[in-house]
Amino acid sequence: MAWMNGSGMLVWENVFGSWVGWSRRDRSILCSMLPIQRRYVSLFSGERWMPLVPTEHASVYASLWQGDGIRLWTFVNRSAQRIDGAVLRAPHVEGQRYYDLVTGRELDVEAGVDALLSCRLEPRGIAAYVAGTSEALGDDFQRFLAAQAAICRGADWDASPRNLDEKLRPVERTRKYARDQIPADMVAIPAAHLRMKVRYHNRECGFYQVEGQQAAAHPSRELHKIVGFEREVSLSAYAIDLTPVTNGQYARFLQQTGYTPRDGRIPLCRRSCRRAAEKSMTWRRGTLAVSCRTITSL
Repeated sequence: MAWMNGSGMLVWENVFGSWVGWSRRDRSILCSMLPIQRRYVSLFSGERWMPLVPTEHASVYASLWQGDGIRLWTFVNRSAQRIDGAVLRAPHVEGQRYYDLVTGRELDVEAGVDALLSCRLEPRGIAAYVAGTSEALGDDFQRFLAAQAAICRGADWDASPRNLDEKLRPVERTRKYARDQIPADMVAIPAAHLRMKVRYHNRECGFYQVEGQQAAAHPSRELHKIVGFEREVSLSAYAIDLTPVTNGQYARFLQQTGYTPRDGRIPLCRRSCRRAAEKSMTWRRGTLAVSCRTITSL
């Protein structure tokens, strides 16, 4: 729909824990789409959009975008078969030339009263044609076509899904403390081995596919069902803060230790840290487990 109605594309592969990976085909389509949408943003965001333009093939759908002396058509092949041949008949405008923006080549058009436009559309693939004079298309248009042709040559039409198994990583233990060394504002939690009971409302997302563990339920089969299961869990002794770490405490921790997270990103900027120290806004519990002493091994 983003290609046919001019809206932007949201790439969202990790949907609240559910892996919805893009296939190589879908990635290739996006790589071809994006430069076109950026170059012709004024057309895609303008007022002269004509959806559902008649096409020469029942499985091909088209939209027309017009402005600044240019006509641009976007196509999608909704079938699982490759389509070769004529896909569009449009009124011919004298002086205009026709180009395939996905393959980066000029079209050989049968021009009379109408122009008959042909192309190859891969299964579930897209195409884009533009018509205009050299002046309307711009001085850098040939460079743009060459870049699109290079992207097209590297396209991969493998549509197989990209499955991904979650992997449980071992917890990195903090420095051990003796019980008499635990600060006054922390409490000791003894070691335990138990059967953990989990109960949740099955949603269309939030499904964790962990290697070696069979899922209690899969959203595609048991959506909205209340799901419960039990698992053996072993916990070593640890200590935890009695209250959440505040922004002010975190700011002082950064200033006193010079600590920087592994990914290089500090959640609070310096200005935010100063404000946090004054207002003492509360962080969510567990956010600072790695960088502060929220959880400490015993």
